[in-house]
Amino acid sequence: MQSRSDSNFKGIDISNWQKGINLNQLKERGYEVCYIKITEGRGYVDPCFEENYNKAIAAGMKVGVYHYWRGTSSAKEQAQNIVRTLGNKHIDCKIAIDVEQTDGLSYGELNNSVLQLAEELERLIGAEICIYCNTNYARNVLDKRLGKYSLWVAHYGVNKPGDNPIWDKWAGFQYSDSGISNVNGSLDLDEFTDEILLSKTSNQSTIINKTFFTNARAKVALDPRSNPSDDYNDLGEIYAGERIQVLAEVCDREDYLPIKYWKDALGCESSKVWVNANREYLEIDTNARSFNIVTELDARYEPSANSERMGYVKNNERLYVHRVEGNYALATYYAGSGYKTAWFTKKYINLLE
Repeated sequence: MQSRSDSNFKGIDISNWQKGINLNQLKERGYEVCYIKITEGRGYVDPCFEENYNKAIAAGMKVGVYHYWRGTSSAKEQAQNIVRTLGNKHIDCKIAIDVEQTDGLSYGELNNSVLQLAEELERLIGAEICIYCNTNYARNVLDKRLGKYSLWVAHYGVNKPGDNPIWDKWAGFQYSDSGISNVNGSLDLDEFTDEILLSKTSNQSTIINKTFFTNARAKVALDPRSNPSDDYNDLGEIYAGERIQVLAEVCDREDYLPIKYWKDALGCESSKVWVNANREYLEIDTNARSFNIVTELDARYEPSANSERMGYVKNNERLYVHRVEGNYALATYYAGSGYKTAWFTKKYINLLE
């Protein structure tokens, strides 16, 4: 394991225990990375997560989030809690899984659960993972299957963390929990290497970005259907928080919407399936694409003024624009009881692409 170095990023990690912390002050002191507790177990969300996240972003810090693993919840439930809470928030660093206790599990059961959680996060959102633990856990509790992930290790009062049989280097080193002068309460202090940052060229990220573009999120668990009806073949389950792709094809139904979703951690896409189109079940990324600011706008079946009218959207209604062809844009919109996809006159849409 390497020693601390002046070339590393100075960092901190915070939770609700540091409520009211002045992150602008810490950024001015040279602390560049801020890891924030996001969730714990299957349902707990840190009550200060939103506040801490917004303050770290405003301070211009590199932001990461960590999840406190619990052996009393399944890996899938914990992954859903993380993904649901993180939503579309920007992060700069790998998602950290904090492993500090066994919760009565054997070491084998603990390792299986942590590995399943990491792999589920990879499958759901293409996450890059690091494992947080102390030197004792790295030496005596965790096993080599977790060695494919980066290590963030805690070891206080030393300049170099103790060696372990799994990792020969660290991406993060929590070297103190005694805080900084003029900062209220205890505060964990860290150093991070470039390895803690999200990769721009990793094979996983490249595959996902090239083969499968997502534009929506399942708000609850969904049943992908072979056809848009109550008489359908069960094709499995899309988990709450999972990213999906609403297809760029005209759809005038308000009950079901055609989509694709990830089948595995490499981002391989499914064939077309149908899911419930209600806004209580789906969240489409309309804010990031475009919105109508001019007038009520006709939704049409074809990109032509002579096309039959499907419906309309009101002034300032938000759309998700899939693509533009000539004077028309194909977009998904909310029709009152469910999502539809139709063609709209482009000049009346304020495109934010």
